[in-house]
Amino acid sequence: MSAWPRGCCQGGVLRRSLLCVLALGCHHAEPSTEVDGGGSGDAGAEDAPALIDAALEGKVCNGQPADLANPATGCANVTCDACPLRVGALAATCSATHACDFTCPANTVKTATACATPVPVRTVGIDAGFDHTCAITQSGGVKCWGYNGGGRLGNDSTADAHAPVAVVGITDAVAITAGGGHSCAITVTGNLKCWGLNSAGQLGTGTYVESHVAIDVPGMTKVVSVSAGNIHTCAVTTAGAVKCWGYNVHGELGNNSATQFFNTPVDVVGLDHGAVAVAAGAMHTCAVMATGAVKCWGDNRHGQLGNNSTVASLIPVDVANLATAIDIAVGGDTSFSRSHSCVLTSGHGVKCWGNHGFGQLGTGGFESGSTVPVDSLQTSGVVAISAGPLGMLAVRSTGLKGWGDGSNGELGSASSTEALAPVDVPGFSAGLAAAAAGRGHACALAAAGGVRCVGYNANGQLGNNSTTATQTAVDVVGL
Repeated sequence: MSAWPRGCCQGGVLRRSLLCVLALGCHHAEPSTEVDGGGSGDAGAEDAPALIDAALEGKVCNGQPADLANPATGCANVTCDACPLRVGALAATCSATHACDFTCPANTVKTATACATPVPVRTVGIDAGFDHTCAITQSGGVKCWGYNGGGRLGNDSTADAHAPVAVVGITDAVAITAGGGHSCAITVTGNLKCWGLNSAGQLGTGTYVESHVAIDVPGMTKVVSVSAGNIHTCAVTTAGAVKCWGYNVHGELGNNSATQFFNTPVDVVGLDHGAVAVAAGAMHTCAVMATGAVKCWGDNRHGQLGNNSTVASLIPVDVANLATAIDIAVGGDTSFSRSHSCVLTSGHGVKCWGNHGFGQLGTGGFESGSTVPVDSLQTSGVVAISAGPLGMLAVRSTGLKGWGDGSNGELGSASSTEALAPVDVPGFSAGLAAAAAGRGHACALAAAGGVRCVGYNANGQLGNNSTTATQTAVDVVGL
């Protein structure tokens, strides 16, 4: 019988070290004392000791427990030499294709061999689509997370990402927008790049082919504002002109046509100059003019065009009684056909119009809505706004206000149904710079660069490396 090196077999347990396993082959067991059923075993018994290995314990291979008696990999008939058999307390898996994988806990990210806590990257801009979120880093890169159907995260993949991933093809972004299934960014030189779904031509590339990486929108080289709607996109040029492309059944593009699709940018009638910002919703679009006036076009069944009417318009119409707008956000959910519009005024208040079925106008009470702008309650001192499909967010010096639909936890613990008037969203303190309202989730960017999110999370749209919904705001990993 072999003479075992000191430490190879202690208390009847064989250690798999390089010396004990490889040099000696682990073919024999040294004499040990075995305890059976609480009784004392005979000293000198030559039963084989239990075999353990810190790297193999708890490991699973193809869904089965690891074969601890296999000194090579712990996987029967499977080679996983490069697989980190254990990452902290996490068991790695060896897939049917011999690929290595393991699951990391929330607030960490997966590297090739470990679960790491990333060094935060300062974030300078943020927006949320229906089920994904995107942010600009201080270096000019763009990171997105959440649902990735059609490649809307831009990382050359269609797999969901539960933590931020880098968009391929952008290193100098200054503005970001996320729509129903696509995203766009403006570069420092004014070029516009988009990625994601393109079934209606919403990428503006002249085709209907989706892109999983950021690509240039031809002809859009002097852009100062962009907004991705559900399946259309609009932008403002340096000349103050507004151009739109994509889905147009309701006149969302404002070019006096109801042709279903336009896959290249078209001019919005009457807006060849003077515009400073644009917002695209589910089925309508609005633009803020340099004068503080607002013009809207498209579907109007809930008065979301703000012109004291419910008649749709294929060209821009003036929003009534409004001359102090400095920014705009529009929402709408096509499954409900309920749309609303809100502006931030120069006096740092919020005015809204359109549907109020979920409290989107923030006026309190179960009203049917308004076809002209009305004041949202408790919204003084607002510095930024964001519209979700059925709700609103407003950034104030003291934190974050929200109103509208809260059924998915997007208003945190403040409301789990509808908030008919603005409520404080817990977990978002003073010092916020921007907010992003999605379909069931909400995020806010701190002036210092961190991002927190709350609400629905089935696709990882909260960015905390989890798919668990929460009414408690969580930090986005690495931002």
